[in-house]
Amino acid sequence: NQFGTIDFSRKSSLVYAFYGNRMTDAQKEEFLRSYNIAYVLRYSWDPSPYDKLTIAYRNDYMTIYRVPVE
Repeated sequence: NQFGTIDFSRKSSLVYAFYGNRMTDAQKEEFLRSYNIAYVLRYSWDPSPYDKLTIAYRNDYMTIYRVPVE
């Protein structure tokens, strides 16, 4: 159990795929829902990783996106 989480390598691969835009929108939606992710953090100069996210907070360095509840 590396870095204090179960199945770290699989979860890490999913995160890199999400942020690296290597998932379809349907896969991104499934990823966010299956792990009950409510917020996504991103550097402010990087684009949103998923079009359905809304900005909850933003400053010069960081943007916090809210995942829509449907």
